[in-house]
Formats: sequence, C-alpha cells, structure tokens
Amino acid sequence: MNDIRYISKVSKLRSTFCLGLVSLLTACSTAPTQPVVPRIGYVSIAQLVPAGKFISTTLSRDNFDAVAKSCVSTWSDAGTRRVLSDWKFPLPKGTVQKSSHNGHASYLYITGSEAVCVQMSENKYPILANEVIYKTANPEGVPPSVEEGWYARITKQIAVAGTATMIYQFANGNAQVVNYWVDLNDFTPSRVIYWAEFKRAGQWTAKPSDMVVSHPSMSSFGIVKYGDQHAKSLLGHRN
Repeated sequence: MNDIRYISKVSKLRSTFCLGLVSLLTACSTAPTQPVVPRIGYVSIAQLVPAGKFISTTLSRDNFDAVAKSCVSTWSDAGTRRVLSDWKFPLPKGTVQKSSHNGHASYLYITGSEAVCVQMSENKYPILANEVIYKTANPEGVPPSVEEGWYARITKQIAVAGTATMIYQFANGNAQVVNYWVDLNDFTPSRVIYWAEFKRAGQWTAKPSDMVVSHPSMSSFGIVKYGDQHAKSLLGHRN
C-alpha cells in the first residue's frame, strides 16, 4: 500500500537535493515525480464524537465487499478479490489485519470475523473508542459513567494531537500522571502506548494541555502490561 505521507517525504528530499545542484544539473528542475493522490474521508475536529466502543460488523465472504466500501469509499473490486483469495474468515486467534486505500483516510481492521472501521481526524490521528483505554492505566473505585467521560477526553485529545496526558489526582494531592500516545506503524495506527508515574503532592504541575481529574471514590490505581510492555493494540483485547 502506497502512503501519500511517504511519497511526500521522498518528494521533499528530491527537491532539497536538486536545489543543491541546480547550478550543475538544470535537468533536476524537470525531473519526474510520483503524483500524490489526495486522501478523502478525514473527520474534522469539530465533528468528533467519542464512542464507548467501536461499531463492529460480522464478516463473511458475501458481505466483505460492502463492508470494506462502507469504511473506505475508494476501496476497489480488485482489493476485494485479493482479500477473498488470500484470507480465510475467521482469522487465527490473536491476528489483526489492517487494510486501506491510498485515496482514503480510514482503515478497516479485522479480528476473528469482526470488522471495525477506524477513522482518522483531519490532524491525521486515529479516532479511538474508549474501549482502547480500558485496562491500560486506570483509576479504581470510580463510577463507570465518570470513567467513561474521562476516557472520552483522552480519545478526543489523541485524535487532536496524537498524544494525551491525564493526571488522576487523589484527595491528598498525590497523583498518577499518565501519558498516552499512538504508535503509527508504517503511518497506520497500530497501538496505544501509555506510561504512568506516581507523583506526591507538590511534585507535579499540570501543563495547559494536561487534563486533571479527581473523584472522592477513587481508591487506587491499576496499570496493566501486555506481554512486557505498556502498549495495547487497538483491537487485540477483542480476540
């Protein structure tokens, strides 16, 4: 899959090289470049609506083409033929397949027999569902409705900036400072990485972009590892 951001980077390097040699190689100014295909389907920041869970569709060979095109409108018939010849549903346990098209911003994720469409914001970061934040670095003892609101703030900030810092403050002033950021593997959203650090009262200061939250019933804090890492794949927990 060609990625327009990779193509753009190559084009910029070529332009810089040519500028350095323009007095010697005037042909550089007319050297052919690979056309950049503009992507469609980015979601404006103003239209972001955080969801509790990704909407999933049960896949079959009969509905795959329709499901793929509902997520990635530029998806081709050839892409469907390739997938149906190479893949078997359900996918093996623990496997997540990602597909897209270089003319569209969304990604189709498949795990087992489930398909999920992950959209990208206009800032080119994924729009995650709150379920991705569950069982990462989480407060304990807080009502679910309150947690849901906190996680929605995290996923929205990730869609805006690709990273988010949430400070969970306890009644005594101590806090857990949690940083989240998105692992863009080959420009494709792959995992959410997180790191939590305990800070005593007076040892932490919130930056303007940080989110500070607290609740009287917040009793403790849990940090989950996947393997030996503080990193969670977008759909791995569903498998």
